[in-house]
Amino acid sequence: MGAEEAGKAPAQTLQICQLPYPDRYQAAKKFIDAALPNAKPLGHDSQLLLYALGQQVEEGPCTGSKPWGWNVVEAAKHQAWKQLGGMAKMEAMRLYVRTVDEEQADWYPLLLQYEAAPKPAPDAAGAAAGANGGAPVQPATSYARELQWSALPAVAGGADGRRPCPRYEHGAALVGGSLYVIGGNYAGRYLSDLWRLDTHTLTWTQLTPVPVAPPAAATAASPRASLSPRVSTSEPGGSQQQPAAAQDAGSSSASQGGAGAAATAASPLGPCAGHSVTVWGTKLVILGGHVKHFDAKQAGAKGAAANATMLVRVYEASSNTLWTPATSGPAPGARGGHSAVLLCGTKLYVFGGEDAGRRALGDLHCLDLETWTWSGPLTPQGTAPAPRAAHAAAAYQGRYMLLFGGGSTATCFGDVAILDARAPTAGGATGLRWLAPTMQGPKVSARAGHCGAVAGDAWYVVGGGNNVKGCTDLLALDLRGLGSLPPYGADDTPAIPLMWHSLSSTPPRDALSSEGVSLLVLQHPQGEASSGGSAAGNGGSVAPPTKGGVLLAFGGYNGKYNNMASVLRTPVTMAPLLTDAATAPAATAKPAATAAAAKPAAAAPAAAAKEAPKPNAQQAQAAAAAAAAADKEKQIAELKAALENARKDAEAAVREAAAAKDSSAQELALLRKQAATAQAQLETAQKGLEDARAALAKESARVLRLEAQLAEAQRGLAAAAEERKELEALRRQAKEAAEAAAKKGSGGLWGYIAGSGNSS
Repeated sequence: MGAEEAGKAPAQTLQICQLPYPDRYQAAKKFIDAALPNAKPLGHDSQLLLYALGQQVEEGPCTGSKPWGWNVVEAAKHQAWKQLGGMAKMEAMRLYVRTVDEEQADWYPLLLQYEAAPKPAPDAAGAAAGANGGAPVQPATSYARELQWSALPAVAGGADGRRPCPRYEHGAALVGGSLYVIGGNYAGRYLSDLWRLDTHTLTWTQLTPVPVAPPAAATAASPRASLSPRVSTSEPGGSQQQPAAAQDAGSSSASQGGAGAAATAASPLGPCAGHSVTVWGTKLVILGGHVKHFDAKQAGAKGAAANATMLVRVYEASSNTLWTPATSGPAPGARGGHSAVLLCGTKLYVFGGEDAGRRALGDLHCLDLETWTWSGPLTPQGTAPAPRAAHAAAAYQGRYMLLFGGGSTATCFGDVAILDARAPTAGGATGLRWLAPTMQGPKVSARAGHCGAVAGDAWYVVGGGNNVKGCTDLLALDLRGLGSLPPYGADDTPAIPLMWHSLSSTPPRDALSSEGVSLLVLQHPQGEASSGGSAAGNGGSVAPPTKGGVLLAFGGYNGKYNNMASVLRTPVTMAPLLTDAATAPAATAKPAATAAAAKPAAAAPAAAAKEAPKPNAQQAQAAAAAAAAADKEKQIAELKAALENARKDAEAAVREAAAAKDSSAQELALLRKQAATAQAQLETAQKGLEDARAALAKESARVLRLEAQLAEAQRGLAAAAEERKELEALRRQAKEAAEAAAKKGSGGLWGYIAGSGNSS
């Protein structure tokens, strides 16, 4: 490929990154994370490979547990990372850069151009107008369309011009017209940032909370009125008012930073995901969340106790401060993916979730926000729902906790459970009780990772997925059967009819067809009480809504991480569905009252009584015929809507199956590529092994020759030693002979002189 490109453009010289490692890897990763508009799109196999290599560099080998089976994308990412095994960090860096080079050869010049380009920091109005095509930005509610999700033209604030990065499994809440987003999960990394979106100017601002000591009310028991909100805040999107002492607690906490002797040390926001954020006045109560082991100390825990109990933190929006209350009582174990709902004004109920080992939990706990005291595990009456995580939960009328869906390791649920916090008991007091409603309407598929929000008497649910497909429908659960529930006894089994309605559907790859989305009520339907209760349930006379409410969604993951904020207006056509049942008791009571009032008139003359039934009977027959026709038309309309929804579901299922097939084919191609790479590495290793064996054989032969030469030398040395011994023996003999000869010659001379020699 390089030769072809050189032949096509011989005059062009490609600038190659000459940075040393790890700077070269950091540059390549920055290019991929920037997602430049002029960059080539990456295939799914390349994205998986780059993700796995990045995780290998940043966090080392994959040691985490396998995600749930219904989360196909996360399972594929986990498998890709797991297949790298114990690959060295430097090798992962080199392979990452090589992959980027193969995908985009000119990535480094593009990165340099991107970094060198001027990045002006316009004011909020100019930036907002630019984001909206030159038109002035309107409040978020003005972009809402009935049953249509509309992306907000949100702009960045501050001099750096930044916006929150894409994420899911984050925490979100609305306080005073501002959306607060805390933490989350982005590409396997847990986030610790805090962002605020002004829904009036659509401006994003990153906040850095100031850690302070908790106020005195959060370190010791205090009067119940000290921190009680003036109004119920059971719904995170409702109109919020400040608690009686929230301003004082929030503003004075900074001055109490080192003054409180009994105060515990405050903890800054640490990286976490799957936590819950509950609005209490102007405070955000942050509970639990998944944290990684190396983030434990940053989250305010120490040593092995980091994952022992659930962490509680409080963010004061009015003063941008963060503090950790000194809780008491049996705290629940650390977890993520749980639900937390505020009932009865100050009782924060926590259900389910999963622990660090991804084991689904089904326990129920309560945190009293006035005394910061834990109680639990609680054992309400009735049948408790199965252990689960990633379910949707909401409060209704400040009394009921609604649960829907969720999942465990390989199972998704589609049931609805209700916790009554003011259920009657045998002793005449009130307690906790699980209620099982009777579900009506279209069948709703099981799901996990979805979200929901209560607006009036409807619970809206969006997003999520299961083992088969992602869920693209927008559901609405009619809660009038619960809102008009009459008082019941401790031994009664109340009948609670609830009906599902499928309102619309989004494309499978849309940002709202995601897991881990946050859904809030930005504006309630007109005419509705701000507490979220129904007129029928509260005995009020609130007029029927004339304009639908506004839902606000943010973030999510559907194969791509999103940071989009979208709004949708609930349909005005839902008003009959939310008011007919409230008026039905009155409609049925009216004939009864009329009949009761007609009893005294029964004593009238018989002739008048005989003449009166004829027109009444005709009117009754006409009314019955009209009611029957209306019922038939309603049934026909419902059947048409059901057929249309079934058709949309079938089309979405076909598209999802095609997408799953493409994803499987891409994953198979990636596996084949990895297998080919492994085969090539194996062949190279085998060739190296053969070369090593040949070299070993040569060395063995050389050793044998040296051993033979050594043996020959040793034999030569032995022969030389024998010859030396013989030479020494000959020398001794010669010496002895010389000595004997010398001695013999000396005796004959003296004899001759003495005359003793023989004569000739």
